[in-house]
Amino acid sequence: MNESMKINAVGEVKREGEVITLIIYPQYKAAMKGLDMFSHISVLWWGNRSHVEEHRTKMTLNPPYAEDVTLGLFATRAEYHPNPICLTACPIININEEKGEIQIANIDADDKTPLVDIKGYYPVFDRVDGAKIPDWGWPMPDAVPETGVEIWE
Repeated sequence: MNESMKINAVGEVKREGEVITLIIYPQYKAAMKGLDMFSHISVLWWGNRSHVEEHRTKMTLNPPYAEDVTLGLFATRAEYHPNPICLTACPIININEEKGEIQIANIDADDKTPLVDIKGYYPVFDRVDGAKIPDWGWPMPDAVPETGVEIWE
């Protein structure tokens, strides 16, 4: 079955120098209520740099952290997926519900990247102790540092 789905952007990423703000569109600002009680959020964003058919049909790649390894797309966090929905856990710096702005420490998304959804980060659901990952590539920390992660170009 080949069904299409409609996804509405709820906002976009705004980068101004070192300041990163999630701009929430007016019709979704009420959904921010209660986020100020969290230290982190899970941000789902659209991998708009790969929103071309060629990238959406590519099923293997060599990731930037292990260029000599070929992986199936589902074994990566690349934005080059059939549906380029990306996920980043982000520390909250400040929230302004009235303006519809969430300032975060870091995100591996570009300026003007569309936001698909935002969820409060719940460790009981969003963290797995003892998770196993491959040992190739650069050494990855056990958790995202407060400073976030860098964007690979």
